Amino acid sequence: MPTIDRLALPRSREEFAELAAGRRPLLFPRAVEDWPAVSKWTQDYLRSRIGPKELTVTVSSREVFEGDLEKGHYHCDQMHNMTFDAFLDGISETPSRHYNLHRQNLETTLPELYADVRVPGIIPDRGFLLPALWMGPRGSVTQLHHDFADNLFAQVRGRKRVLLADPQQEGAFYRFPYRTYGERSSWHLSLVKTSLSPDLASFPDFAGVELYDFEMSPGDLLYMPAFWWHEIHALDQPTISISFWWDTRGYDDVLRTIVKITALAEEYGRLPPHWQAFIERLFVKGVFAPAKRS
Repeated sequence: MPTIDRLALPRSREEFAELAAGRRPLLFPRAVEDWPAVSKWTQDYLRSRIGPKELTVTVSSREVFEGDLEKGHYHCDQMHNMTFDAFLDGISETPSRHYNLHRQNLETTLPELYADVRVPGIIPDRGFLLPALWMGPRGSVTQLHHDFADNLFAQVRGRKRVLLADPQQEGAFYRFPYRTYGERSSWHLSLVKTSLSPDLASFPDFAGVELYDFEMSPGDLLYMPAFWWHEIHALDQPTISISFWWDTRGYDDVLRTIVKITALAEEYGRLPPHWQAFIERLFVKGVFAPAKRS
């Protein structure tokens, strides 16, 4: 089993860029423990700041929050509007409701809390930066998936178990179909769903996957490069994390790229075999062929 590198927080963007060039995950223990959020974000404090505010909550029938093959990821049946107070009441019950706050934009949705966090100064120049909050009850699991942008993931309250896998093991993850659901796609999700109880009869290649497996505590900061597969388990009640995704392009440009690739893959799947063979030759021998030496 590979072991995550645990390092001191880099002192500059340049030092971080040198480390990140290896495209490997990195854990910076206690790197954000001085954030006000780490000490202040008790349930009472959060209720006082955003209690009556209405938010979009992801609701599941079980611990694993997963996408649907026909409806996609975070589809309308999973999303419910409720106040933060109602959300917190639900996850505090015994047993807790399967509620989660997924990817709540701190700048636009929860500006009342944004002053309690600090954008890591090591993030390089970027076209977009998306700071997002995650919150849920003990036992909740985020389905095995990857992101399309680099991510600095900060643990604020409670502990989480993180499992990561190198994207070079691509064939073992059995992606969701290349399909668009409105302006979204879900092929970044794995049909395996969770690495802790995989159906190896249906997904035999997953048996050989090597996983980083470690815990994060409040104040820890994790660098997850784009396309690294991961799933995350909440170990405490409740847990709160902050993601900082960034890319050198604008956010709309990134989304357009994802939609274009998805549309191309959908169209490819509908073509007759001789057309598929032509496209494979075109891309392998042409578009993606190594540059010819002069």
